[in-house]
Amino acid sequence: MTTKKSTKKSPAKKKPATRTAEVSQPEDQGEAQTQIIEPATTAYHDGLAGISIYQGVLKMDFYKVLGQNADGTEVRKISDRVVMPANKLAEIEQSLKQIIAAIQNAQQGNG
Repeated sequence: MTTKKSTKKSPAKKKPATRTAEVSQPEDQGEAQTQIIEPATTAYHDGLAGISIYQGVLKMDFYKVLGQNADGTEVRKISDRVVMPANKLAEIEQSLKQIIAAIQNAQQGNG
């Protein structure tokens, strides 16, 4: 019994897109460049349910609002947990400060 080999070519694998991102560094160290591979997974969340650090691990629980109870309080479901080294918290802080400053500047410009 003979078998036929498929003549179909396998689809070419695409290389992931890359970009270079600036990473905040103390002023005396200058700016570092880090290569970031994209695409990243995107997930929508309504809020941050909690944040904790245990044994050097940072955990952030995010929630989605499913609806409201009869008394009007939100029904929340923990939808994702982000876990990363706690020593990276400073990077999060720096990014949040930049975003907050940009929002405040935009509000002052529009006000």
